[in-house]
Amino acid sequence: MNKRVAVEVDRLSDLPINVINLIQEYVHLDAAARMSILSSKWRYIWASHPKLLIYEHFSRNRNQSGIIHVINKILSNHSFGEPIKTFFLDIIPIHFSDHSLLDQWMLFLSKNGLLELTLKNNNNVNAPYKLPLCVYSIVLLQQLYLSNCILQPLSCNFRRLENISLTDVIFDLDNESSSCFVLCLPILKKLSFVRCRGLYPLNIHAPQLVSFAMSGRGSGTFNFHSILKCQKLDELIYYPQEEVSQNDEMINMPQLPIIFPKIRHFVFDRYSLKVI
Repeated sequence: MNKRVAVEVDRLSDLPINVINLIQEYVHLDAAARMSILSSKWRYIWASHPKLLIYEHFSRNRNQSGIIHVINKILSNHSFGEPIKTFFLDIIPIHFSDHSLLDQWMLFLSKNGLLELTLKNNNNVNAPYKLPLCVYSIVLLQQLYLSNCILQPLSCNFRRLENISLTDVIFDLDNESSSCFVLCLPILKKLSFVRCRGLYPLNIHAPQLVSFAMSGRGSGTFNFHSILKCQKLDELIYYPQEEVSQNDEMINMPQLPIIFPKIRHFVFDRYSLKVI
């Protein structure tokens, strides 16, 4: 009489790595960590995922030391494994006095082929975070999203950036002798400023720009004419919400389709318009 032998099949371990990573993209960091008990193969995969997303809810029930410990642990696991390509961090729980820890994390990320960086910092809660010089050396960076940070454009080497979104960012030119500075972004497609300060005397050179949006106080000091050569511009939103500075050149509304031949969507507020 033949005896049937029960064989346990670990279907989870048989899943390809790219499938496991895709599953983990749709769960929170806590859940991804708990998933390590599902399979021996999954035990360390969650900590070497190419996307590291630290949202606000992750920090809600933890003290600062606990948050720092978790992030340090994850980064150390990435030292000899899959590099982090996407990094999202809500830095509000990190006290201003400990921003040097952020500098260390940025240094680690700058050496590992980072493609997308998001630093969320509520200006009603925390002090601005000044990006360390190592961030400007991330030559492969394609996406940059910052809020309540201090940016030094004179140090920028972001030649591959395709998308920039800045909210409550302070531009620190750190060069009083310079009356104008041109920030060259050769393949940039989307650029957004919200309540940014220190925009003057910054000029933007982005020949591939498709979408440009600027809103909030501080926008009125931007040299608007620095984007006039962006012939591929499809969307233009200019909403300064304050009196704008008077420039020597003025743009007549009927000239918009001529200046931007591909423009399809534009929004202006009353502060950026003048009736003659």
